[in-house]
Amino acid sequence: MRNKKRFILSCLIISLFVLLSLTTISLPAYATTYYVDASGGDDFNDGLSPQTAWKTISKVNSMDFKPGDTILFKRGEIWREQLIVPSSGTEGNPITFGAYGEGEKPKITGANVETGWEGPDENGVWKISGDSRHYKILLEDGQKLQKISPTDGSDLNPGQWGGDDSNYIYYKPSSGTPDDHIVELGTRKRLLYINGKSYIKVENLRFEAGNCSEPGYNSGPLYLRGIVVLQDSHSCEILNCEVSCGGCLGISLNDCTDCTIKSNELTYIEIRAINIRGNSSDITVSFNHIYHIGKKASIRNGSNVSDKEGIAISSSGSQKPSNITVEHNVIHDIGCEFSDKSTRAKGIVVYSGEGEGNITDIIIRYNKIFNCDGRGISLENVDGNHEIYYNIIFNNGIGNKESSTFWGGLIIHTHIGTTSNVKVFNNIIWRNDGGPGTGSKANLYLEVRPDSTLTFSFKNNIIGLFQNSSGYDLIYVPSGTLNLESDYNLFYEDSGNKNCIKRGGKVYDFAHVLGDQSGYYSYDKSQDQNSIDQDPLFIDALNGNFHLQSTSRCIDAGTDVGLAEDMEGNPVDYAPDIGAYEYSDNPIPDIKVNGSDGPITLNQSDRLTITIALDNNGRTDNAKWWLAADTPFDFLFFTSKGWIDKQQPLYQRPLFYLEPYEVFSIDTSQLSAGTYILYFCIDTNMDSDTIWDSPYCDSIVVNVTE
Repeated sequence: MRNKKRFILSCLIISLFVLLSLTTISLPAYATTYYVDASGGDDFNDGLSPQTAWKTISKVNSMDFKPGDTILFKRGEIWREQLIVPSSGTEGNPITFGAYGEGEKPKITGANVETGWEGPDENGVWKISGDSRHYKILLEDGQKLQKISPTDGSDLNPGQWGGDDSNYIYYKPSSGTPDDHIVELGTRKRLLYINGKSYIKVENLRFEAGNCSEPGYNSGPLYLRGIVVLQDSHSCEILNCEVSCGGCLGISLNDCTDCTIKSNELTYIEIRAINIRGNSSDITVSFNHIYHIGKKASIRNGSNVSDKEGIAISSSGSQKPSNITVEHNVIHDIGCEFSDKSTRAKGIVVYSGEGEGNITDIIIRYNKIFNCDGRGISLENVDGNHEIYYNIIFNNGIGNKESSTFWGGLIIHTHIGTTSNVKVFNNIIWRNDGGPGTGSKANLYLEVRPDSTLTFSFKNNIIGLFQNSSGYDLIYVPSGTLNLESDYNLFYEDSGNKNCIKRGGKVYDFAHVLGDQSGYYSYDKSQDQNSIDQDPLFIDALNGNFHLQSTSRCIDAGTDVGLAEDMEGNPVDYAPDIGAYEYSDNPIPDIKVNGSDGPITLNQSDRLTITIALDNNGRTDNAKWWLAADTPFDFLFFTSKGWIDKQQPLYQRPLFYLEPYEVFSIDTSQLSAGTYILYFCIDTNMDSDTIWDSPYCDSIVVNVTE
């Protein structure tokens, strides 16, 4: 009996040991925050506080971080290194790279300060030793200068640089001498490199002056020549970063899955701001500001032959990118005045290569695209299912160089021998031919290539005001099979004899688009029989305000296509308006934190800044203006005396149009960790004493972490 009890006790002890071991194994490691300070840090420190921060990114690259760890770089500091993410997080416990302190975003630059310039010569040009073929970026006081090649310096204008085969780099300052400026030469590419990693978050950093290649090294494939490169990675986020002055690409993703590129600013990139390729899938690109892509691009032998693109999704061979959403981006001023073809400049492009792969399930929605030299949105070699809705595409096709291919607002052509389905709903495609360059232009160009079939649904769109007398609002080239369903659109031109629609060899001027007899497009083609041919009555289209006036025929004139929200998130009912905005005379409040609509995550070393704005839609009613916060410890109201726990409006006064206005800013170190919901509300019921009676509210969720 004693041996039996001893045996049972031993089994219990072993079982308890195994259970405790398994429990220990499953517990997550304690998350750690590390600090990096380029000026005051030391790599021999432990990095666990701002006072004991590390100094270099090389130290960061050498570490083996654990899931949930956070690495913070000090604001206002500069690192002339490359951040190569060394380890992965796990689901729910990403490794985060961010910022702490006050001031400008931490800057990681690919450029080195250059001194020792020799000169000037008789042309005011200075030089240093170096093979200019290895460099694409020269900055003067942080501004990108234009490169000219080949040159011996004699033809440089102020603010230009370049070289030839003489192993000299020539530079003509915009003013004075090189000693009057900070002159930096880009020498490094891939300033942020995430290769084969998962669950990585990078936020609130600045990446600048990424070279296209590195001296002495092979440049490698184009998709690896970006400022920020994600290769074969999963569940990564690039949030609220600045990416500028790139010799090739801004942010490049290859063979990545479940990644988010959100709320970033990208500017002065030579070729593409955001590049997505390979077998990438489940990618979201949202709320980014992309502009001046291709501006100050390199000029070789008098021109530039590279594409200039805001967001590019591409495939080649057997690659099959899929499930990619491009939404809420503002893309403008794309192109180069020295380009050999203006049609190389595009706001958003989806390009399926000539191989057996295809791109499918792309959603392009809620974007504003304007001032692109070539095309606003371009779907090339389409092979798959795509949706394009609630975009504003205007004043594109403005380049100055002739092209043999079509340019303008929305350009679509199919892959030979394929079957595709494209839906285009509730877009504004307006005046996309403003430039002097000759060639074939259209607000919408659609080509179904031989042996291919396209089902194309075109509804609730506003299209018109084409200026080029040789262009068209719509061109259909059905060399293959086109299954067209077009209706509930608005067409408008300021003259009845302007070309409006061309289908096959038949041209219909604006006066003959809609009618119930032979010779009218709607009758001849049995399309657009519920469409409108009147002025849409925008509030101010010339200045980019495409909201509808109260007397617009577009109001309630559309058809239900299954979409729930308009360009601004307003609900769409059973009778949608035609165009990108649902008409409303209600006041529209807007609240942002650090420039974001949220949700936003801030570390306790960050700063929280609240801005509010109001579109009063012409109303001047008396109203109560509320600013409130649901915090982890109480519900608070912001007044002229600060935050109080008593329900009280910010103030009471008639409605007016309010530009974004900063009302409050605080170091988040003064806030407890947790979730905060901020509200900005307008109440036109002056008898009401509670914020919850306010019918017009905007809110944002802010997560504060330790």
